[in-house]
Amino acid sequence: SIHLENALPTEVIASVAPRIAAEVDRIEAACDEQGGTPTDLAGPSRRAYSVLAFFNDTATLERYVEATATAKHHIAQLANAHASARRVRIDELGGIYRYRLRGSDCFFRLNPGFLAVESEAIELAVRDALLQPDDGVRKALHEYCHDESFCGVVQEIEDLAAPPASTRGLVYDLVELCDLVRARDFHGELSAPAALAWSEQRTYHTFGYYSSLRDRITISRSLDNARVPRYAIEFVMYHELLHKKHGIGFATSRRTIHTSAFRDEERRFGRYDDARAFLRTWAGKVRRRRR
Repeated sequence: SIHLENALPTEVIASVAPRIAAEVDRIEAACDEQGGTPTDLAGPSRRAYSVLAFFNDTATLERYVEATATAKHHIAQLANAHASARRVRIDELGGIYRYRLRGSDCFFRLNPGFLAVESEAIELAVRDALLQPDDGVRKALHEYCHDESFCGVVQEIEDLAAPPASTRGLVYDLVELCDLVRARDFHGELSAPAALAWSEQRTYHTFGYYSSLRDRITISRSLDNARVPRYAIEFVMYHELLHKKHGIGFATSRRTIHTSAFRDEERRFGRYDDARAFLRTWAGKVRRRRR
């Protein structure tokens, strides 16, 4: 875990970054000695490696420091001096957040997805944990945690040490789709991603993810269905390839993935309106089936 204590953010990053890099290298070297990779690790070890590998990036680590400082500030404000943040960590993969009070000390863990959305979401998480239940707070927090940016970070961490998966589905083949879209919509000027995969679950909140760290596109298995028209899944592939082209950066309060330039180019897809309309309808159908 990463601890701020009373150190300056630059001091924390300077101290922690080399340790994270060394630990990632150590794990990868140990796996290599055994003739394997981190994907061969047992589940808990694989998840721990994935979190470390995700934070083995300066921009991500800077956002971590900013987010934990934000959480500590809101804990101090909302607890009315009855509690202070003894430790804030961003590594909670099992849910949105987790906290416990021990006397006047508050221990708080946040999902890494909070690094990708507005800082207001962190305040909402603290409010939801420390104050009386509030439907408005819970609804707003729920919306943030189902935002494409939030879900994308969660998927990105999972992808970092995910076992290899077949690109051929029951109906669609991801390699074929990717090659077609790159040739038609990018004129062959955009290189293929390093990896393509179907998601393990049939998601409906988000139909695709692009992991910039692994250069990997993951497409929701819910789209591998004969009732999904080809133009709809091609649009999802096009959208994710645009992420590869435009990159993912950081603004002051959130990861920047949908710039105006991105949106302008997204609208150039041949059946943009049809694809978006179908995907909205399909999301509702998948959601009802899962329920």
